[in-house]
Amino acid sequence: MKTLAAICAVLILTIISEKVEGLRPFSRDKLLTGTPAFRKEPGRCSEPIPISSYDPTFKKDWVLVEIDICFPVHLYCPREDPHYCLLLDYMGHIAGVQYGYPACIADEVRSYNFSSNPNYEKIKIFGIWVYIVRIYFTNPVILTISGRKDLSEPIEGLWTEVDGEWLRWDQRCRTIGPSLGRFYLQGCYPYKGILYVYNLHEFACCTNPFYLFLVYDGLSMVGFGHGAPGYFPSGAYRDWFDHPEGEKLARIVPSRPNCFEQFLLDGLSTIVTFLIDDPYNIKCEVCGC
Repeated sequence: MKTLAAICAVLILTIISEKVEGLRPFSRDKLLTGTPAFRKEPGRCSEPIPISSYDPTFKKDWVLVEIDICFPVHLYCPREDPHYCLLLDYMGHIAGVQYGYPACIADEVRSYNFSSNPNYEKIKIFGIWVYIVRIYFTNPVILTISGRKDLSEPIEGLWTEVDGEWLRWDQRCRTIGPSLGRFYLQGCYPYKGILYVYNLHEFACCTNPFYLFLVYDGLSMVGFGHGAPGYFPSGAYRDWFDHPEGEKLARIVPSRPNCFEQFLLDGLSTIVTFLIDDPYNIKCEVCGC
């Protein structure tokens, strides 16, 4: 893991265009994830995920995990469930989320080596070793012990480190072509959205892929997620993962190299976070491409 000084020195790549009218507003009071109930009955969203420690449901379901993080944030996870955790600043406001893949399953995946991919960090949560991915909702490099400076928007944008560089997207990152930087246009699935997947396209290299993706509805970024080879079952708190295969997978990621198939030997697990209040209204209309 890089030191804070080293991280501060890393170039933050920004993909921003001019403000576009008609963008979908981000939710101001919750996050949503795709769960089995959501997939079967899109109008029935999953229970909202709180975005601050002041939410009445927070203390009931989320517990502090004592772990060193190089930025001034605390990690909270559902009890005995390391798959989906919240990053809160020291004042109790949302600063990001963390996805987790238990090593006991990940290390058994035949076609993929989590431990050799530098985009994962391996930590212990509730006594379980987990490969984790963190996505911040505010710039973590300038975050202080006093918490976030700007609380006018709970979700200022998305920040994460991939391949040694800090990447950033915000609500103004619109679909203006077949790619957004190193994120390539894929397909769409109803209620899930249009996907742009990191370094995944017809001619992509299959050495240590990292399937981070952005979710769009027309011109608007409405969510993000991550996919990993292997079948990760439901957690103690909730079933966080989807397991696309067959026709559904072909619709979601139609542009992929032949070597992509090797990563499907043990299944594929995806987890998504929606940043809007009504993902059940997402349509499959590709605009601006």
